[in-house]
Amino acid sequence: MVSTPEIYSRLLLSHRHGYPLYHPEADLGLPSQYRRRGVSIGDVGIVTRDGSFDFLFNVCSSYAAVNPRELPDDFELLQSDYLSCREYLRPKRHLFSDNVKQINDSPVAYECSGPEGAVLELPKGAMLFEATNRCPFQDLAARHALNWYKYMFIDKARDASNGSLYLVTGCVKAKEWGIAVFDRPSSSQDYLRFVADASPHEHDEDASYSWEMMGAVIAKIVPNTDDDDDDVITNDGEEHNQCLFLRGYKIMLREQIWNLLVNRQLDPAQFLAQQETNRTNHEDQSGAPWGSDSEATLKPDPVQGVLLTEHFGVPLV
Repeated sequence: MVSTPEIYSRLLLSHRHGYPLYHPEADLGLPSQYRRRGVSIGDVGIVTRDGSFDFLFNVCSSYAAVNPRELPDDFELLQSDYLSCREYLRPKRHLFSDNVKQINDSPVAYECSGPEGAVLELPKGAMLFEATNRCPFQDLAARHALNWYKYMFIDKARDASNGSLYLVTGCVKAKEWGIAVFDRPSSSQDYLRFVADASPHEHDEDASYSWEMMGAVIAKIVPNTDDDDDDVITNDGEEHNQCLFLRGYKIMLREQIWNLLVNRQLDPAQFLAQQETNRTNHEDQSGAPWGSDSEATLKPDPVQGVLLTEHFGVPLV
């Protein structure tokens, strides 16, 4: 059976803003310093099956304070002088899948004509945070992918597959959002409405919102005024810390290397040292760069053993 997070992410991918997270909020188990900011450029982690981002560490110097004490071997930080931020999605923006139809403007209401549907409401819009130069991130991931996977799989004991590691180079974040998912067509009695509160300020930016619904739909909202837990939203209203869409690189090891790693038959430090020795010996003997076509039978260096796939792009390495 297809899960609600899988339906939501698959259907909103068509809007091409990035990879949609069904759970935009940061994990409450993470330090408050991270939760106040949320997912950020340079984060390395895993997109989980429930649609959240499992943070492991950050590779940007400006965000290094959020890192855990234990980090991957040969850990390396990037200087963070190539980051940008801009308004991206206007306030009161509505995103919904093909099978969903907006049937009313005030309040905003929807119906679903297909077997599944998804809706994202943005009362205050969203900002785009992105790296203006992604090449350093690409090079860093290629150099350190093996140690990052060893850290994820062995040191942090994450049960994740090859290709699950994600390096964030951009994210679309908001202060507030509403998410809804249909798992069957709407009947004549069903309804889904995104409603502003009934206060005199319902058209002001301080208005709060809620879902009204009946039928086969699951809906949630942040901030949730009915929730007494102060940690549900962990900022002061000024910072965009709710990550709606991820952009970046999915990192995959060559299958042979991955199999050796998961079977505990590969020491990353020894492997990388041997690769560097092979590189040096080859260049000393032939004068040709390591990895040239004339020496295709030699063992590939670590960069050639890594596949980076950019969302909505083609393989880059």
